[in-house]
Amino acid sequence: MEPTPLTAVVWDYDGTLVDTREKNLSVTRRLIDTVSPTPAADLPVLESVETYEAALLKVRSWREFYKDYLRLSEEKTDEAGLLWASYQQSDTTPVRIFEGVSVVLGELRQVPQGIFSLNSRGNIRQALEASDLSTYFSSIVGYEEVPFERQKPEPDGLVLCLEELTGLAPGIVLLIGDHEMDLLSAANANRYFDVESIDIRVLSVGVNFRSQHSPSNWPVAPDFEATRPEEILDVVASLGGPVNSGA
Repeated sequence: MEPTPLTAVVWDYDGTLVDTREKNLSVTRRLIDTVSPTPAADLPVLESVETYEAALLKVRSWREFYKDYLRLSEEKTDEAGLLWASYQQSDTTPVRIFEGVSVVLGELRQVPQGIFSLNSRGNIRQALEASDLSTYFSSIVGYEEVPFERQKPEPDGLVLCLEELTGLAPGIVLLIGDHEMDLLSAANANRYFDVESIDIRVLSVGVNFRSQHSPSNWPVAPDFEATRPEEILDVVASLGGPVNSGA
Protein backbone atom coordinates (compact mmCIF):
# COMPACT_ATOMS: atom_id res chain seq x y z
CA MET A 1 0.00 0.00 0.00
CA GLU A 2 1.34 3.40 -0.96
CA PRO A 3 1.80 5.97 1.83
CA THR A 4 -0.85 8.67 2.22
CA PRO A 5 0.43 11.78 0.43
CA LEU A 6 0.88 15.19 2.01
CA THR A 7 -1.38 17.27 -0.21
CA ALA A 8 -1.19 20.74 1.36
CA VAL A 9 0.24 22.92 4.12
CA VAL A 10 -2.09 25.57 5.54
CA TRP A 11 -0.73 28.35 7.74
CA ASP A 12 -2.35 30.61 10.26
CA TYR A 13 -1.16 34.20 9.78
CA ASP A 14 -1.06 36.22 13.02
CA GLY A 15 1.54 34.84 15.41
CA THR A 16 2.52 32.05 13.01
CA LEU A 17 3.88 33.65 9.85
CA VAL A 18 4.03 37.20 11.16
CA ASP A 19 4.36 38.92 14.54
CA THR A 20 1.35 41.21 14.36
CA ARG A 21 0.77 41.84 18.07
CA GLU A 22 1.60 45.55 18.07
CA LYS A 23 -0.49 46.23 14.99
CA ASN A 24 -3.49 44.19 16.15
CA LEU A 25 -3.44 45.93 19.51
CA SER A 26 -3.35 49.31 17.79
CA VAL A 27 -6.27 48.36 15.56
CA THR A 28 -8.28 46.96 18.46
CA ARG A 29 -7.83 50.15 20.47
CA ARG A 30 -9.09 52.21 17.53
CA LEU A 31 -12.06 49.90 17.03
CA ILE A 32 -13.05 50.13 20.68
CA ASP A 33 -12.85 53.90 20.62
CA THR A 34 -15.16 53.83 17.60
CA VAL A 35 -17.84 51.31 18.60
CA SER A 36 -17.76 51.06 22.39
CA PRO A 37 -19.02 53.42 25.11
CA THR A 38 -15.99 52.31 27.15
CA PRO A 39 -12.75 53.98 25.94
CA ALA A 40 -9.87 51.67 25.09
CA ALA A 41 -7.77 53.42 27.74
CA ASP A 42 -10.19 52.14 30.40
CA LEU A 43 -9.86 48.47 29.44
CA PRO A 44 -6.97 46.75 31.28
CA VAL A 45 -6.71 44.11 28.58
CA LEU A 46 -5.63 46.79 26.08
CA GLU A 47 -3.02 48.32 28.35
CA SER A 48 -0.07 46.53 26.74
CA VAL A 49 0.92 43.85 24.26
CA GLU A 50 1.45 41.49 27.19
CA THR A 51 -2.04 41.92 28.65
CA TYR A 52 -3.58 41.75 25.17
CA GLU A 53 -1.80 38.53 24.23
CA ALA A 54 -2.46 36.90 27.61
CA ALA A 55 -6.20 37.42 27.18
CA LEU A 56 -6.21 36.13 23.60
CA LEU A 57 -4.55 32.91 24.74
CA LYS A 58 -7.44 32.26 27.15
CA VAL A 59 -10.26 32.36 24.60
CA ARG A 60 -11.39 29.93 21.95
CA SER A 61 -12.77 32.47 19.47
CA TRP A 62 -12.43 36.12 18.57
CA ARG A 63 -16.07 36.72 19.49
CA GLU A 64 -15.43 35.37 22.96
CA PHE A 65 -12.56 37.82 23.34
CA TYR A 66 -14.73 40.76 22.24
CA LYS A 67 -17.52 39.76 24.60
CA ASP A 68 -15.56 38.77 27.71
CA TYR A 69 -12.63 41.17 27.58
CA LEU A 70 -13.75 44.10 25.43
CA ARG A 71 -17.28 44.18 26.91
CA LEU A 72 -19.05 44.36 23.57
CA SER A 73 -22.56 43.18 22.82
CA GLU A 74 -23.24 40.84 19.90
CA GLU A 75 -24.35 43.81 17.82
CA LYS A 76 -21.24 45.83 18.64
CA THR A 77 -19.04 42.79 17.98
CA ASP A 78 -20.53 42.49 14.50
CA GLU A 79 -19.95 46.21 13.95
CA ALA A 80 -16.31 45.90 15.02
CA GLY A 81 -15.83 42.88 12.78
CA LEU A 82 -17.07 44.77 9.74
CA LEU A 83 -14.58 47.57 10.43
CA TRP A 84 -11.58 45.31 11.06
CA ALA A 85 -10.31 45.09 7.47
CA SER A 86 -10.38 48.82 6.75
CA TYR A 87 -8.76 49.63 10.10
CA GLN A 88 -6.05 47.03 9.48
CA GLN A 89 -5.20 48.43 6.08
CA SER A 90 -5.08 52.02 7.29
CA ASP A 91 -2.94 51.22 10.34
CA THR A 92 0.77 51.85 9.75
CA THR A 93 2.16 49.89 12.71
CA PRO A 94 4.95 47.68 11.26
CA VAL A 95 4.78 43.89 11.38
CA ARG A 96 7.64 41.42 11.30
CA ILE A 97 7.90 38.11 9.45
CA PHE A 98 9.29 35.56 11.89
CA GLU A 99 12.92 34.73 11.24
CA GLY A 100 13.26 31.48 9.32
CA VAL A 101 9.73 31.48 7.88
CA SER A 102 10.80 32.56 4.40
CA VAL A 103 13.31 29.70 4.24
CA VAL A 104 10.66 27.17 5.21
CA LEU A 105 8.21 28.51 2.66
CA GLY A 106 10.84 28.17 -0.05
CA GLU A 107 11.77 24.63 0.91
CA LEU A 108 8.12 23.60 0.86
CA ARG A 109 7.42 25.18 -2.51
CA GLN A 110 6.52 21.83 -4.11
CA VAL A 111 3.59 21.48 -1.69
CA PRO A 112 0.49 23.65 -2.22
CA GLN A 113 0.45 26.23 0.58
CA GLY A 114 -2.38 28.39 1.83
CA ILE A 115 -3.39 30.70 4.66
CA PHE A 116 -6.48 30.33 6.87
CA SER A 117 -6.81 33.37 9.10
CA LEU A 118 -9.07 35.63 11.13
CA ASN A 119 -7.27 38.58 9.57
CA SER A 120 -8.31 40.31 6.36
CA ARG A 121 -7.22 38.72 3.10
CA GLY A 122 -6.32 42.12 1.67
CA ASN A 123 -4.23 42.98 4.68
CA ILE A 124 -2.46 39.62 4.52
CA ARG A 125 -1.69 40.04 0.82
CA GLN A 126 -0.32 43.52 1.47
CA ALA A 127 2.09 42.25 4.14
CA LEU A 128 3.19 39.24 2.08
CA GLU A 129 3.84 41.33 -1.02
CA ALA A 130 5.93 43.76 1.02
CA SER A 131 8.06 40.81 2.17
CA ASP A 132 8.20 39.10 -1.27
CA LEU A 133 6.37 36.03 0.09
CA SER A 134 3.04 36.21 -1.72
CA THR A 135 4.06 33.83 -4.52
CA TYR A 136 4.26 30.91 -2.09
CA PHE A 137 0.50 30.91 -1.39
CA SER A 138 -2.13 29.66 -3.82
CA SER A 139 -5.03 30.38 -1.46
CA ILE A 140 -5.64 32.97 1.25
CA VAL A 141 -8.87 32.70 3.22
CA GLY A 142 -9.48 35.62 5.55
CA TYR A 143 -12.41 36.45 7.75
CA GLU A 144 -14.37 38.13 4.93
CA GLU A 145 -14.71 34.82 3.10
CA VAL A 146 -16.50 33.14 6.03
CA PRO A 147 -19.72 34.22 7.82
CA PHE A 148 -19.17 35.68 11.30
CA GLU A 149 -20.83 32.70 12.97
CA ARG A 150 -18.60 30.23 11.10
CA GLN A 151 -15.17 31.70 11.85
CA LYS A 152 -12.44 29.76 13.64
CA PRO A 153 -12.65 27.36 15.34
CA GLU A 154 -15.34 26.26 12.85
CA PRO A 155 -13.77 24.47 9.89
CA ASP A 156 -15.44 26.36 7.03
CA GLY A 157 -12.47 28.57 6.15
CA LEU A 158 -10.08 25.63 6.20
CA VAL A 159 -12.35 23.59 3.95
CA LEU A 160 -12.61 26.52 1.52
CA CYS A 161 -8.83 26.91 1.52
CA LEU A 162 -8.37 23.22 0.69
CA GLU A 163 -10.96 23.40 -2.06
CA GLU A 164 -8.88 26.14 -3.66
CA LEU A 165 -5.55 24.40 -3.05
CA THR A 166 -6.28 20.78 -3.92
CA GLY A 167 -9.93 20.41 -4.89
CA LEU A 168 -10.26 18.38 -1.65
CA ALA A 169 -7.92 15.69 -2.97
CA PRO A 170 -7.44 12.74 -0.59
CA GLY A 171 -4.41 12.86 1.67
CA ILE A 172 -2.85 14.50 4.69
CA VAL A 173 -2.97 18.24 5.34
CA LEU A 174 -0.81 20.11 7.84
CA LEU A 175 -2.44 23.03 9.63
CA ILE A 176 0.14 25.25 11.34
CA GLY A 177 -0.96 27.69 14.04
CA ASP A 178 -0.04 29.37 17.30
CA HIS A 179 -3.40 29.21 19.07
CA GLU A 180 -5.78 26.62 20.43
CA MET A 181 -8.35 27.89 17.90
CA ASP A 182 -6.19 26.46 15.11
CA LEU A 183 -6.10 23.03 16.74
CA LEU A 184 -9.86 23.09 17.27
CA SER A 185 -10.29 24.05 13.62
CA ALA A 186 -8.25 21.00 12.62
CA ALA A 187 -10.35 18.73 14.84
CA ASN A 188 -13.60 20.21 13.53
CA ALA A 189 -12.40 19.82 9.95
CA ASN A 190 -11.64 16.14 10.55
CA ARG A 191 -15.15 15.62 11.90
CA TYR A 192 -16.57 17.36 8.83
CA PHE A 193 -14.52 15.20 6.45
CA ASP A 194 -15.60 12.05 8.31
CA VAL A 195 -19.28 12.98 8.01
CA GLU A 196 -18.91 13.82 4.33
CA SER A 197 -16.81 10.69 3.65
CA ILE A 198 -13.94 12.79 2.30
CA ASP A 199 -10.58 11.05 2.64
CA ILE A 200 -8.63 13.95 4.15
CA ARG A 201 -6.87 13.94 7.50
CA VAL A 202 -5.77 17.27 9.02
CA LEU A 203 -2.76 17.12 11.35
CA SER A 204 -1.96 20.15 13.49
CA VAL A 205 1.38 21.77 14.22
CA GLY A 206 1.32 24.00 17.30
CA VAL A 207 4.01 26.65 17.01
CA ASN A 208 5.65 28.90 19.56
CA PHE A 209 8.05 31.28 17.85
CA ARG A 210 8.02 33.91 20.60
CA SER A 211 8.83 31.70 23.64
CA GLN A 212 6.00 33.28 25.63
CA HIS A 213 3.68 30.31 25.60
CA SER A 214 3.95 26.63 24.75
CA PRO A 215 1.54 24.38 22.84
CA SER A 216 2.25 21.79 25.54
CA ASN A 217 0.10 23.86 27.92
CA TRP A 218 -2.91 24.14 25.61
CA PRO A 219 -6.07 22.22 26.60
CA VAL A 220 -6.08 20.68 23.12
CA ALA A 221 -2.78 19.01 22.23
CA PRO A 222 -1.33 19.46 18.73
CA ASP A 223 -0.15 16.49 16.70
CA PHE A 224 3.28 18.15 16.42
CA GLU A 225 5.07 21.11 17.99
CA ALA A 226 7.62 23.57 16.62
CA THR A 227 9.57 26.22 18.51
CA ARG A 228 11.47 27.28 15.38
CA PRO A 229 10.11 27.48 11.82
CA GLU A 230 12.80 25.06 10.61
CA GLU A 231 11.29 22.29 12.76
CA ILE A 232 8.26 22.29 10.46
CA LEU A 233 10.51 20.81 7.77
CA ASP A 234 11.22 17.86 10.06
CA VAL A 235 7.48 17.29 10.44
CA VAL A 236 6.96 17.39 6.67
CA ALA A 237 9.88 15.01 6.11
CA SER A 238 8.50 12.58 8.70
CA LEU A 239 5.26 12.45 6.70
CA GLY A 240 7.09 11.78 3.45
CA GLY A 241 6.44 15.23 2.04
CA PRO A 242 8.83 16.89 -0.43
CA VAL A 243 11.40 19.25 1.06
CA ASN A 244 13.81 21.15 -1.17
CA SER A 245 17.36 21.53 0.00
CA GLY A 246 19.21 24.77 -0.58
CA ALA A 247 16.08 26.84 -1.22
